[in-house]
Formats: sequence, structure tokens, C-alpha cells
Amino acid sequence: MTNSTADDIDLTFDVKAVNENGRATEIGYQHLPLRKGTMAMALPFGETLPHGAYMVYVDVNGEVAKRNAIYKQQMKTPAPLQVVVGP
Repeated sequence: MTNSTADDIDLTFDVKAVNENGRATEIGYQHLPLRKGTMAMALPFGETLPHGAYMVYVDVNGEVAKRNAIYKQQMKTPAPLQVVVGP
């Protein structure tokens, strides 16, 4: 995550994995301040999921209250990711 603006941003980061049956599992959530000038900050996430194919959806929302501004970015995997359980 990068913040090249002149403002600190109140950031919410949400990641869900949705299986082929449409069941969503929360695999990541963070709410943190993203300081101005932050470059290439990693936001880790992960969860043990059962065997299957999952689309992964990421929603990032940032608020700059003093400017009454909200920024949104949504991303998803281009295709389902396969999860295989076992050795």
C-alpha cells in the first residue's frame, strides 16, 4: 500500500474468499492509519481454507476526514484460486 498524498489516511482493508458455492470467508481485515509518504507497505492476510476453488476479493477504503474525502479501491483475482489440503 502506498500513500503519496499530502494527508494521512484512515484505512480499512478487507479480504474475502468466495468458494464455488458462493460461501464467503473473511481472510483478512485491518483498520489502520496510512501515514503520508508511506511507500510499498505490505498488508498481510491469510486463513486456512478447505479444499476448493476461491475467488478472492479485496476492498480498500481510505478516509481523509479533514477534506471530507473517501477513496475506494476494489480488486479481485482474475480466476478462482485452487486450495489443496494435505501434505
